[in-house]
Amino acid sequence: MSRPLRTGILIIGSLLWDSRNGREQWRRSRLRMDDRRPVPAPIRYGRFSDQRKTYTMVFSRLCYRQRGLGTAQLVPCVSSVSSAAELITEAEYLAQAEGLSEWTWGGIGVAVNPQASVAKDILGGWAGYFAKRSKGCQVFKAHARTETAVLSARGILRLDWPAVSSGGALEIDLLLATATAPHIEKKLRDKWLYARPVEIAEAYAKLSTPEYFVENVRSDIRTNQDAAIWKATLRHRPDWAKEFADIADRVSS
Repeated sequence: MSRPLRTGILIIGSLLWDSRNGREQWRRSRLRMDDRRPVPAPIRYGRFSDQRKTYTMVFSRLCYRQRGLGTAQLVPCVSSVSSAAELITEAEYLAQAEGLSEWTWGGIGVAVNPQASVAKDILGGWAGYFAKRSKGCQVFKAHARTETAVLSARGILRLDWPAVSSGGALEIDLLLATATAPHIEKKLRDKWLYARPVEIAEAYAKLSTPEYFVENVRSDIRTNQDAAIWKATLRHRPDWAKEFADIADRVSS
């Protein structure tokens, strides 16, 4: 058995603040919420959720090239892992909190700290588990033509290892995160593109409340398009400027 590996969850959306799918219990029992840290991450609003009727967060490797990094939240797990089985257990808890009974619209991936020494049997065991769970996963193909999928066939997240941006060092060996399939539309000149801020705003403006966007901003889960999205949203729903007065200040800072 390998030495215990310090493990964390890279959170980019409602996992941090929502209560559905037993998330409150998951956060209390599996995560060290008091030790969470903001970290840079290649994220954007890109998946149209049929459940929420609006755009939700996705990882996108294009953000690296476009200098469009946002801010995710890195939260350490209560338990370290010493085997593939323990890593898989942590992933199963995460999948349950996400509502991922079948890995279709999303899948769980692992990022490895380049400074960490991870036994081959752990990553090998993970790859076998991932191959079985991800046979119908849409994430492999749902991406812009000018970027690669954020998930590899062995379940490794193609993300730069995040540097903690505030709150001091946080030593983590392995990160688990949920990669979801974005909604890519065919645009002019045969380009397949992510939704623009104006399109995202139109979707939010049709709702009774922009809860997903507002709670992400309040939880310091941010994209570089937040200011543009909120400005466009208020053009449709000027009444929200007063109701959510703190959001304008937060997205402009």
